Amino acid sequence: MIIIIIIIIIIDLFLTVWPDWPQIFSGETITLRCSFPKPSVTHWTFYWYRESTRLHRSDDNLYILKHIKVDQSSKYYCYISNKQSQRESYWSNAVTLTVTERPKASLTLVPTGQMFSGENVTLRCDIQGHTGTEWRYSWYKDGDSNRPVHSSDVKREYSFSVVEFDSGKYTCRGERRSDSQRSEISDAVILIVSGESLPRATLTVDPRWSPVFTGESVTLKCEIQSHSNWRYQWYKGSSGTAVSQSQINTFTIRSAADQDQDQFWCRGERNYRPSSSQYSNRVNLSVEAHYFKPVLTVWPDWPQIFSGETITLRCSFPKPSVTHWTFYWYRESTRLHHSDDNLYILKHIKVDQSSKYYCYISDKQSQRGSYWSNAVTLTVTGTCLIFTPVTCPRPKASLTLVPTGQMFSGEKVTLKCDIKGHTGTEWRYSWYKDGDSNHPVHSSDVKREYSFSVVEFDSGKYTCRGERRSDSQRSEISDAVILIVSGECINPLFIQLVITFSSISLNSE
Repeated sequence: MIIIIIIIIIIDLFLTVWPDWPQIFSGETITLRCSFPKPSVTHWTFYWYRESTRLHRSDDNLYILKHIKVDQSSKYYCYISNKQSQRESYWSNAVTLTVTERPKASLTLVPTGQMFSGENVTLRCDIQGHTGTEWRYSWYKDGDSNRPVHSSDVKREYSFSVVEFDSGKYTCRGERRSDSQRSEISDAVILIVSGESLPRATLTVDPRWSPVFTGESVTLKCEIQSHSNWRYQWYKGSSGTAVSQSQINTFTIRSAADQDQDQFWCRGERNYRPSSSQYSNRVNLSVEAHYFKPVLTVWPDWPQIFSGETITLRCSFPKPSVTHWTFYWYRESTRLHHSDDNLYILKHIKVDQSSKYYCYISDKQSQRGSYWSNAVTLTVTGTCLIFTPVTCPRPKASLTLVPTGQMFSGEKVTLKCDIKGHTGTEWRYSWYKDGDSNHPVHSSDVKREYSFSVVEFDSGKYTCRGERRSDSQRSEISDAVILIVSGECINPLFIQLVITFSSISLNSE
């Protein structure tokens, strides 16, 4: 008995496509590859089919479709046959190629016509027959399609503020996200930018001072230097969207509130070229509570004031301009003076002017109110009685010379400086010679006595003065004392005799 064994060998034959795009644009080059596990392809013949139509035969397992067309959309197969054995031949799986016309980008320029420097232009790129989210977009200038002037992964609109240099021919193209296939490049649009700038807008605010009070009326005014028929747009804060639009160039906040405190700016628009102005400068609007308290200060700010001093009272408050206010000055409940100046000067102040002082301000231009300051207390001291009508002098220094009379060279002298009615520890002391009160011959932070051994050169007129430690106020300078030093020295022999006589006297005792 003869047994015939038939072995059926099944070969998995795979047909693949490169690039493996789900959708193929016309004009692309597509490669079909017929893969199978045999180590050598030299024994095989490859047949290529579109549906049931044989397209090609070769010894190569690749079949290239160059510049593929829409009508080549179909199912494709490969079929292989062994050259050495007619018994071996196999069909591959089918692959489907879907070919569509390559979409062309379309570029739109908004607005059209000649542009002014500073205007905003938008270049919008659309891919015909496709949604915007499928694509990445690139824009090109003057035919250079290798270097985009701008690219976006999301937006199909490219907006920018133009200058004269931006004039030129612009195109765009899309690149599909899913497979990086590109659309055809768009036709060119021409952008012409004039060297002339957009009209300038200027924003002012009335009232000019800052801050304004809650409840006050504030008017913003937008002025554009040229052209007419403007519509005015008003912007606030960080928003790029206008909060208001009007045919008139003023925007009024009738009753300012906390929420109105922000930054404002404006711009003009119209129906003719130029269709917009430049954005204006920005102004900051500060709003404060209706009530505020002026601050009254004293200069110099000494804790104790000597009679005869000049004292300046300053009434300070947040408004930058004092021209709208009247200032009233009071000692206790008595009005002393009123003026447009926020300074009040007390010259040669007297002891009986010691008191509490206030300032009171009133706005000339509005009924917003009037305000009292804090009180400051002035304490004036002097050597005369309180409430006397005369001006009381500041403390006067007194200088004493010890010993008095003519001195001999080599003798020791002491100049003692006292401030009448004050303790010595309150003061620093300085001594002067021959009327030169700018260059002391000696100064001391502690001692009120100045002692030194004299020579004939020390002869002269001496004075002294004190400077109070607490506030650096000075006493009046003392009357002068005269120091006379003889050129004659004390006789050394006489001194020796005195010493000898003293010794003998002590021994005899």
